[in-house]
Formats: sequence, C-alpha cells, structure tokens
Amino acid sequence: MRNPKSLMLLLLGVFFAVNLFAAETPEIKYDEARAIQLYDNGDCDNAFQLFSKAAAQGDATAQYYIGRMYFNGEVAGEDVDYAKAFIWFQKAAMQGNAKAQASFGRMYLLGQGVAQNFDKAMMWYQKAADQGNAHGQYGLACMYYRVKNDYPKAMTWYKKAADQGNPYAQYNLACMYYYGDVSDKDFQQAAKWFKAAADQNIAPAQYDLGVMYLKGQSVQQSDGIAKDWFRKAAGQNYKAAIAALQDMGVDYQSSVPAGNEASPNSSYQRPANDEYQPYNTGLWLTNSYYR
Repeated sequence: MRNPKSLMLLLLGVFFAVNLFAAETPEIKYDEARAIQLYDNGDCDNAFQLFSKAAAQGDATAQYYIGRMYFNGEVAGEDVDYAKAFIWFQKAAMQGNAKAQASFGRMYLLGQGVAQNFDKAMMWYQKAADQGNAHGQYGLACMYYRVKNDYPKAMTWYKKAADQGNPYAQYNLACMYYYGDVSDKDFQQAAKWFKAAADQNIAPAQYDLGVMYLKGQSVQQSDGIAKDWFRKAAGQNYKAAIAALQDMGVDYQSSVPAGNEASPNSSYQRPANDEYQPYNTGLWLTNSYYR
C-alpha cells in the first residue's frame, strides 16, 4: 500500500495545480458597461464578442448592439447587413428595449431589411416614445408630420425630443415655429431652437439662424453674426451658406476638392423679392442616429 503521507502530498499537489490553472484562466463574464465602452471606443471586434455571447442568452441590450453593428457594417468581415440587423433589433424590441424599438420602427419606415410598412413603423416608434426615448419621439414626430400630416401631434413629439437634446428634432421644431405650422409664427422660439441645433453642428440650422440674424427676426440684426453662422454651415459644404457668403461679398471657397462637391442644397431658395428664407429641408431620416 502506498504511503499515506505520500498520497496526501500527491493530492495536495493536484489540488494546487488545478486551482492555479483556474486562476490563470478565469471564466470571462459578460460586463455590459465594458462591452459598451469598447464599442464606443471603436473596438468593435472585442465588443462584438462580448455582445454575441450575451445576445445569444437573451440579453436585450446586447441584442440591440448586435443589431446596430450589423446595421452599420461594423462586424468584422461583413458588410452592412440590414436583414441581420432587423432580426436582432426585433429580438430586443420584443423585450421592451426602447432603443431597439426606435431602430426597428425606422427600418419599417425605410424598408431596410423588411418591406416598408408605415403602420408598423409608427407602432414601434410609439412604443419607444412612450418610454421616453428621444429617437422614438423624433421618429414618431416625423411620422405625424410627413405621413399623417398631423402638425399639432408632430410638434408635441418634436418638442419632447428637442427637450432631450435631439438636434434633428430641435431643427424641425424651429422650422415649425418659423413658418407657423400649428399657430402663429413665433420667431423667438424659432431662433431658440435653431440655435440649439446649430450649436450641435446641424448645418441647415446654422444657415437658418444666419438668415434670422441677417433679417433681424427676433434677434438683433447683425451681418457679422449672420456671416459667422454662414461660415459654420459653409464649413460643412452647405451650398446655401456658401452662396450667401458670396452674395455678401465674402470670398469663401469650399474646402471640398474640386469635382467632389455636393450637389446644391434644395434648401437654398431665393424668392421673387430676392430675400433669403430659412427652409425646412426635411431633415428627418438622417443616418446620424447610428455611429
């Protein structure tokens, strides 16, 4: 029979070896905050690995991010895949994830990965909006404005999203105030919301705010301030702003290389009396929601 002392030493050796191995190879646990941080920092490969495991186990947040990565073409070795994005957004949306619901609604609205369906788009936008999601509120407002032609409801939802800082809602809300889509024109509110959107680098809002300063509408007339805002918009190659600067005698050249200029913005409208006009460009289906 083997010496009991030797046997004990052998067992202790095995015990320590197993625990040492376990210590060197710990089980990787899902850390949602870390996965999101990796994604936000542009480390999509490692983020995708973390999200994938959790998404397969039914985690709604992870499912949303997997959908978002397929939507943006951020999955290694794969192009943009709306069909896969739709599947993962649906999984998360069905679990009540507001971001996924807003994204799901948008895909129905644009027919991305699924047949276009305005009713379903509105339903999912509504679900997200009811949870206070700004993108859902913005999308719902766009549906009321562009599809239902219900301006009072559109304004209500634009206001909710604008109050949360959504720059596109701020811009469209400003346009509604400027043109009096619901009640009398309110240049003061228009200037307020154009400024909010312009400060977030929305080029049409920068141009429109410049027009208000040029015309002295609810703000003190100032060619200098108007030029400043036109320059900001022109810096984004916004054609209306470039044309306005040139009309004001400013020799402004677009920074875009010759031959690559954007087509002229439809928002640059010069009526018969030769006055500048802010214009609602229909900035409602931007991809800027997705990184």
